[in-house]
Amino acid sequence: MNKQKLFEKFKLQHPDWSDEQVWSRVAIDIQTDKAVDEGKNIDTNGIWNEILTKASNWLKEVLPIVYEKVKEVFSSIINKIKEFVSTHRGEIFEYVIRVLNTLPA
Repeated sequence: MNKQKLFEKFKLQHPDWSDEQVWSRVAIDIQTDKAVDEGKNIDTNGIWNEILTKASNWLKEVLPIVYEKVKEVFSSIINKIKEFVSTHRGEIFEYVIRVLNTLPA
């Protein structure tokens, strides 16, 4: 789906969002699709850092005016993910083990 169609789709889903919020969602959606197409596991925090960084870069290249308005938000989210992983590494590991234990042998 092209970026304009995605924009219209998300604007309909979130009519109260600003254009900047919708474009940010479009950027994240595009980069998530690319990660999936590349066969990456989107259930890991590392990949979300990559997706958000690429989404931010996409906005910077394609919609620089929007990027200027939302760049601090992306930076904050990326930093929060890094902080969460550092702080909760043990809990994340335990969760992964629990999930792996549910898989058939």
